[in-house]
Amino acid sequence: MTSSPLHAVGRLTDTLVICTRNRVIDVERCLASVMSGTRLPANVLIVDSSDGAETEELVEGLASLAPQLPLAYVHTAPGLPYQRNCGIKLANGEVIHFLDDDAVVAPRYFERLMALFEEDLNVGGATGVIEGVNRNRRHG
Repeated sequence: MTSSPLHAVGRLTDTLVICTRNRVIDVERCLASVMSGTRLPANVLIVDSSDGAETEELVEGLASLAPQLPLAYVHTAPGLPYQRNCGIKLANGEVIHFLDDDAVVAPRYFERLMALFEEDLNVGGATGVIEGVNRNRRHG
């Protein structure tokens, strides 16, 4: 027997978590693609383990230039699993998104993902299509 979907009422809130280390140019490109979207995440959290302050300075600058995108920054010890767990603890949305720092999202990315969650509360996870390859890493 299949159960009927639980339908959401209203708009869910979401937090985007981007973990990074020493890749400020990638983070800037990622955030630019997020900001050009048709639906912005309610909150964006940059979890950074960089050696320098460049990423923190970028986030502070963007926060003042783009108040429509609530940006937060936290510096942590290195390690992607650790950084993601920190992001989960600090997230305050009903839905948590994770993007790699070198990801560039399509304009309707968050609009389409959030529609899945808002239409059916049984949805526990979703992902977008990955196109292209990271130009900064060597494969093989």
